[in-house]
Amino acid sequence: IFDPSNSSLTTATAINTNLAGSTQVLLEDGDVAVLGGRDTQSAGITDAHRYDAAGTGTWTALPSLTQARAEASAILLGDEQLLVLSGETAPSQPSDLPEIAFAGSPWAQLSDAALALPRTPWIFPLRNGQVLEVGPEAVTRQLDRRDLGSWSYVGSLRAGSRHGGTAVL
Repeated sequence: IFDPSNSSLTTATAINTNLAGSTQVLLEDGDVAVLGGRDTQSAGITDAHRYDAAGTGTWTALPSLTQARAEASAILLGDEQLLVLSGETAPSQPSDLPEIAFAGSPWAQLSDAALALPRTPWIFPLRNGQVLEVGPEAVTRQLDRRDLGSWSYVGSLRAGSRHGGTAVL
């Protein structure tokens, strides 16, 4: 754990789950949600945990994801809900249903928003409460998370896909 006040690193408390392939989200209170990951056969897992980074340095189990996910993407939305999407249930088998929850609450699938996205897509919360997915594929989409969710086309990159790149909004 990096402490910017003194530019030092400390080791986090060990956890009994594989963190390889997981995605992490910084929560409003400074804790970190760690979602998904990869098992020993490289398949996704449904594990979800919260790390108390600012306080006791302890891990708390969160309700399991509804879909196994390795190399997913997740963000904290303006209403403090977590959104996790993409990843793989097993190698080359996409996790195609986005999930949403408040940290510590059961996950709900956005079942009308099924879409096989690439691993670790770049996603951003928008001021209107929706989510923008901007790559690495050439197509840019917006996720409407109301009701059971839906995707809409926004546009396409002129240069095509950007694998190995990043994005800033």
